Amino acid sequence: MSKLSIIIPCYNESGNIPNLVSKLQSIQNKEIEVILVDNGSTDNTADVLANELKNKHSFIKSITIDQNIGYGHGIM
Repeated sequence: MSKLSIIIPCYNESGNIPNLVSKLQSIQNKEIEVILVDNGSTDNTADVLANELKNKHSFIKSITIDQNIGYGHGIM
């Protein structure tokens, strides 16, 4: 079980997701998990997340929220 969860809300960040995932690779620590939250994006952020995380980066997970109702909701 992870001791630390890092939550990063993402809204219309499809162009930045590959770079973000690449930078997060250096964290690989069994006690840390990263959760990328697609916070109701209207671009293809969810598709890019799925592609970037498919069959790799087990410490990075993604969640999709259908409708963006604010930054705080994306974190919660």
